[in-house]
Amino acid sequence: MRQLSIKEIQPGMVVGQPVEDSAGRILLKPGDTIKDVYIQLLSKRGIKSVYIRDEASVEADMDSSQESVRLTEEEIDAYQTELDRRFKCHEGNKHMNVIKKIAAKYGLKILVQNKVKSAKTEKDG
Repeated sequence: MRQLSIKEIQPGMVVGQPVEDSAGRILLKPGDTIKDVYIQLLSKRGIKSVYIRDEASVEADMDSSQESVRLTEEEIDAYQTELDRRFKCHEGNKHMNVIKKIAAKYGLKILVQNKVKSAKTEKDG
């Protein structure tokens, strides 16, 4: 997942994290496909950047071997669905929305780290 400025996003790209306006209202959800009209609306609402899924994967280096581990789109979607379920009762709470964004960002990194450890164990074992 990578953060792109509103000028860099293109129709067809897939949203990686919720896009919220200044009041905390969700404008786009993870998994939404960017359309020209969305880019125009986001720009009008003052949105400066959007997190975009990068090849439907999250990569991490495996120690010094330079191999990479990828989360599948299904794994990412399952994580996001679970996160949405856990934070549903906090919708509209700006502070909890910030925590959810942090959980989304670092939770995926933790999933990748766990997958790296698992792959390394299989490789060594």
